[in-house]
Amino acid sequence: DSRFPNRISSAASLYPLDPVVADLVSSAYESAGDFETAAEWSGRAAERQPDRPYLWVRRGELLLALGDPGGAAEDADRALALHAWNIDALRLRLFVARSRGESSTDELQEKLCAVAPSDCVNEARR
Repeated sequence: DSRFPNRISSAASLYPLDPVVADLVSSAYESAGDFETAAEWSGRAAERQPDRPYLWVRRGELLLALGDPGGAAEDADRALALHAWNIDALRLRLFVARSRGESSTDELQEKLCAVAPSDCVNEARR
């Protein structure tokens, strides 16, 4: 039902400050293919609980899907500022750095290999 995300966001109005609810609404919109609204709700979640790297990574991934690599990089950097070894933030930041031809790719790859050796194995296969 295409009205499902709208119903969820209506229900979410009962909990306007809850970041978990905002993240769930974001997921519903993402599942429905509405990445723009999903990113808006994900941003609300991150702003309500800015100390959770997961929320910044999640919005960054949505921004990347919307064609905003700069926004994705900023959100990955926010997540990394909170937790320098966050695997998902490192993956997102490395992907963006590579796509933009940034010089930081080697450093990011080394950090990612330190925390996720299987990513290095996959990298060697490319």
